[in-house]
Amino acid sequence: MTMDTLYAVIVEERHLLLATEDIAPDRLAPKDILVEAETSVISAGTELAIYTAIAPGVRSPGSWNAYPFRPGYGVVGRVLARGSAVTHLQEGDRILCFGTHASRQILNVSGDTPRHAAFPMGEDLSAETAVMLRMALIACAAPLAAQGEASDTVCVLGLGVVGNLAAQLFQHAGMRVIALDIVPQRCDLARQVGIETALAVDPGDQVEAIRNLTDGKGVAIAVDAVGDSRVVANCIQVCAPFGQVILLGSPRVAVQGNLTDSFRAIHNNWLTLKGALEWRLPPYPVVGMKHSIQSVVVSLADRVRTGHLLVDPLITHRIRPDQLAESYEGLLTSKGDYMGVVVDWRADKP
Repeated sequence: MTMDTLYAVIVEERHLLLATEDIAPDRLAPKDILVEAETSVISAGTELAIYTAIAPGVRSPGSWNAYPFRPGYGVVGRVLARGSAVTHLQEGDRILCFGTHASRQILNVSGDTPRHAAFPMGEDLSAETAVMLRMALIACAAPLAAQGEASDTVCVLGLGVVGNLAAQLFQHAGMRVIALDIVPQRCDLARQVGIETALAVDPGDQVEAIRNLTDGKGVAIAVDAVGDSRVVANCIQVCAPFGQVILLGSPRVAVQGNLTDSFRAIHNNWLTLKGALEWRLPPYPVVGMKHSIQSVVVSLADRVRTGHLLVDPLITHRIRPDQLAESYEGLLTSKGDYMGVVVDWRADKP
């Protein structure tokens, strides 16, 4: 017996299409599951970097992201079938996983890496809300890496979905947050979800703006939520002595600049630079480590349920699968209109 599935594939730079294939649920490997999607979420960082070919490897055969590439970052769905060695999930379980944009797909859930993991998801959260936990997981890496204190002042540069959620998490931890972006609509949205200081400021003016807002003292923690080396340089310049620079985004584009200015500021002010890639957390709890992806997902879900983390206002578009290509272009060229895009796979399944 086979089942038809619809999936997205990037075949070349800025060329995404939908294709179909057959899946055999009775031929799963021991550690595989078959997932039927409810929703998936687009990552405006990683997925667009691959879509626009600025991510290294897209034209290198054998690379993990080589064209043709099946994009996707997070999926909420149900387990339709499981391999003989899968004991922590049952048929019918609702899960959050790191799947691709597809109506159905086979996933390895061995737990060997974060990508090979799936986490139970309660029935009380809508599919749209639940899948946004995937983006919150990325954002949560910033406060986990920074380990700040309630009295700290934090600046977050970049107010896309991840930056917005990171700003919320820092503020709910009792810190003063200064959030900047170049898109006024994103600043408006940040204020709507409770970020008190969210300002539209051009990159060249951001250092001066933050210094003015802190009476020249600078911030204890500066977060690059864009993935742009120029933003990282701004973060370094606005840090107070003994401050921390958190790289929440993934820099991909080469930038010409004077490294000495940055290194001098790091040296003179005893600054610490920290990467905050969520994939470095173990998928499940490990003795000796305080956090895992599973524990963070559970915590974030609780925050959403209690209203301490607002994700629904960040969903600007709920789309059908056939609107994926249009939405990629929207995220790329209409940043004031597009931000959080959730794909609904429940209608018109093949």
